[in-house]
Amino acid sequence: MLKIRFLTDEFYEQYKDCIEIEKKQNRPYTMIVATINDVDFAIPLRSNINHKNVLWTNKENNCGLDFSKSVVILDKDKYIDERNKPTIRQNEFESLKGKDYIVKSKMERYIIKVC
Repeated sequence: MLKIRFLTDEFYEQYKDCIEIEKKQNRPYTMIVATINDVDFAIPLRSNINHKNVLWTNKENNCGLDFSKSVVILDKDKYIDERNKPTIRQNEFESLKGKDYIVKSKMERYIIKVC
């Protein structure tokens, strides 16, 4: 089951030198957490995406899950914020609802593509 979550401040502190990880100075970053072969991935919801490694939630505005900015979560208890629940736009929520299999399949294909 997909979860919409924030990553913790501890995660960002631990990986502050990783330039490819999406960081927002003024707000938490909303992620979809997906588990594939017992490995947890955080896939960010982003805007203004201009490539094809995406599951669109709002194609007209270039919003969606950006697989190219996904990160491996080595310690869910430490790095996934279960206390603060993010909210996302209703249209994006509706476009993701029930798409667990599609998200995982696209993530698996992306992993194969880049490895």
